[in-house]
Amino acid sequence: AAEPQAWRGFALWKKGRVPEALEGFNAALKRDDQFLEAIYLRALVLLDARRYEEARADFLFCAQFRPSFSEARSRAALAGLEWWRRTGQKDADLLRQVLAELDALLEEVPDHLDAKFARARARLESGRLDDALADATDVIWRDSKRTEAVELRARIHIARKDWDAADRDLSVTGNVRERARVRTLAGRFDDALADLDLLLLKDPKDVSVNLERARVQIAAGRPDDAIDDSFLVRRGRVEVSGKVHERVTFKLGLEFGRTSDAGHARDAFLARHAEELDSIYA
Repeated sequence: AAEPQAWRGFALWKKGRVPEALEGFNAALKRDDQFLEAIYLRALVLLDARRYEEARADFLFCAQFRPSFSEARSRAALAGLEWWRRTGQKDADLLRQVLAELDALLEEVPDHLDAKFARARARLESGRLDDALADATDVIWRDSKRTEAVELRARIHIARKDWDAADRDLSVTGNVRERARVRTLAGRFDDALADLDLLLLKDPKDVSVNLERARVQIAAGRPDDAIDDSFLVRRGRVEVSGKVHERVTFKLGLEFGRTSDAGHARDAFLARHAEELDSIYA
């Protein structure tokens, strides 16, 4: 019988044994190639394994076999969206098809939140920012604890250059790094630096945060402070108004914390023209 093989595959998936789980589903489908539950479960495993094209094909089979299967339709669109992103975001036809599938599903099932969330993502990717914002806001209104929807709405606000709204949403989700970026874009440089300092309190050796600090200092027109931050970074690049003279390319070649050697490298930067550093440290 096909059913025991399918449920064996499901149990293996829950244990993280993906290849064996797929073998179980394939064995079940050899006995019954239209065993819908096995196809749907295999699609879930493929989606989890980021094999989006294959997952989408299975979800679409389920949706075509049983049009009322709204979860399969929603996940087929989600897999299509992820596949579109994975393949370079160049297939406009695929993105349009995903949107059409989600529009049709939500016409029939208006309260399907997963589908509405996926459509908000697809609308953002297609540049339909007002429609994307409406979808994301509706999902949040219906499920206020859905953090991923608040994060998505923040991305939409960023695309709309509504920095204050993005700041509010990122404060709700606690995404401090992204909030620092938004505050920099909004010209709130000291607030952005305060956010980055919070991250450094958690991990003082996170050199990427020091590089972000340097970028904020540059945006704020404080190149001397940017140098102080940059020399803590093993390799970083910052720019002032796009001018080569202020471009810093650092390659300390050191482990973080070797302050004596780092200091020598910093002195080299101060002593040399940026164009020379490009050739020496690039």
